[in-house]
Amino acid sequence: TFALDILESSRGQNKSRNREVFAVLIRLHSQNPQLLSNLSRVIQYMCTLQPPEFVFVSFSVELDKFVTKRLESPDVETNKLSDDLQFVSSFVQQMNHVLLNTEETAGLRSLLMDCIGSRMDGDRDKRRAVLFHILLHSFAHNLVASVSLCLLGGAYRTSSSFLYQVDPLDIDLVFLMEIDKLVEVMERTVFRNLHLRMVEPDENPYREGSGAMLFRALKSLLMLLPQSTAQNVLSDRLVPVARFRQTALSMDHWKETEPVVESMVYINR
Repeated sequence: TFALDILESSRGQNKSRNREVFAVLIRLHSQNPQLLSNLSRVIQYMCTLQPPEFVFVSFSVELDKFVTKRLESPDVETNKLSDDLQFVSSFVQQMNHVLLNTEETAGLRSLLMDCIGSRMDGDRDKRRAVLFHILLHSFAHNLVASVSLCLLGGAYRTSSSFLYQVDPLDIDLVFLMEIDKLVEVMERTVFRNLHLRMVEPDENPYREGSGAMLFRALKSLLMLLPQSTAQNVLSDRLVPVARFRQTALSMDHWKETEPVVESMVYINR
């Protein structure tokens, strides 16, 4: 079941009160930044007590309340607000790490996989999209986390838009290390579908989940990287794709090839 069901007010106050622990954890870590190094373990453990969807949605909702309260406070100092926003970014970074790398969130990854890039036909697909947007609202406080979530959900055009907003003055060592980890994760099974998506034909190359938008997003990511192992890995992926897409686009009849009838028995198997 989805976390949205759990969070519905009609489900009763008992379950909604469970979210209080998330607000407490956020306040605890904001007041004790040294605890952030172990936050991923806390999130991972909580995913064994509650459905991961509930855990991530609850953290997202409470983080949004945390930020809103800070922004609306008339007494908050500029430096303190900057520290709070940096804390939220670090918090989201840990959430993203748990989402992409742990067994406890495997089901959540499956729910989010291509939930935006695919065509939404039924109620389940629409609920998956709502779940994605709830998480993106908080993940947007960390650029690499938001790009990771967009790549997972198939929101390639959105991920490209995030990268286009990067200010060169904001690129520091921490940012580059996060991108380096993202490129490493992209070589794992969780993002294996991206490799094939870039060479699939597009009915509309400007659509959110098109291969053209994915290529654009990854090319933007490549341009932000300095000469490094991660840059070489990503470049090695994109160079042959660029050649293929250039060749394919030059063909007026670039459409999905229909398999011959004789081979369908093996394909269906």
